[in-house]
Amino acid sequence: MQIFHISIFYALTMACTSMMMAFDYPCIPSFSEVGLSGFAGFENFRGMADGNVGDNNGAHFGAELVCPLPYLDMYKVGVQLAGSVGAYDFAGRATTYHHKKAIQYQEFLTAGFFIYPSSFCPVGIGIVSDWMFNKNYGIYAQRPTIQQYRAKVSYFMTPNDEMGFWGSYDAKKTHKLYNYGFIKSKLTYRAIGQINLFWRHFFGCGVESTLWIGTPVRNRLNRIQSNRAGKYIVGAELTVPFFDSWAISGKACYMQPGTRKGRVGAREYVSNIAINLIYYMGGNPNIGKSVAWTPYIPIADNSNFFVDVCTKSTNHVGRFKL
Repeated sequence: MQIFHISIFYALTMACTSMMMAFDYPCIPSFSEVGLSGFAGFENFRGMADGNVGDNNGAHFGAELVCPLPYLDMYKVGVQLAGSVGAYDFAGRATTYHHKKAIQYQEFLTAGFFIYPSSFCPVGIGIVSDWMFNKNYGIYAQRPTIQQYRAKVSYFMTPNDEMGFWGSYDAKKTHKLYNYGFIKSKLTYRAIGQINLFWRHFFGCGVESTLWIGTPVRNRLNRIQSNRAGKYIVGAELTVPFFDSWAISGKACYMQPGTRKGRVGAREYVSNIAINLIYYMGGNPNIGKSVAWTPYIPIADNSNFFVDVCTKSTNHVGRFKL
């Protein structure tokens, strides 16, 4: 699996480098088509791993790179690479068993390929691999690295309306050991697979909105309280540009837990709210003369990367001689 991941990054790096070094040759996309943007903002999120800890509040920043592939750019084939870093809970978390005063850190990485809808193919398709790296994550303050795959298929109903499906599926389980006194626990983390129907609309002056509704597609790791991780998922995003190279984006999502309402349900819902300031190198393609490509699939974050967790505990009491 590590060799596969390294090969993905090598292919992306070579593709981007070849375009930057040879963009003057025929069939090679122009350097101006390479899209690069950065963002920074504030975020509030919670997931199943947080239990009764509550929400996580903090700030994050990141960057996205999009490159048309040489000799295939006429067919709208490209690659994308994005990453972000966040820090949360600067005042600590009162109910976490360990590291109560420690800051929670989280990084996301997204890499993949896509085909934009075009006159050659009216249907767009893309697939990416997402990684989530954590420190002091959840109620047990663990450091799991979790991976998932995401795919998107879309069709432009009109020049201003894009509709389609996007979904995710876990790559593998991640296991961690946790010791607290005589209690020894085995923690298992896994991305929650989901499928969503979305509608993306482009307004005038570069304003765009996205709405989606969906559901988890796999059973829970721990099916004591419920079989499914959630009943439904809803989300929305609005991006408003200002000046030639700037935009502000707001995003929110929610997953209704699969358990009954009350004490258990209050611990297992998933939510995310984020506000970001975005800067486009070379200008915003939606409002200016820039021809830079934009990401087909959004970067991984807490609105599209949900995590399930299962805890198995055993008591280990030592023998004492009287």
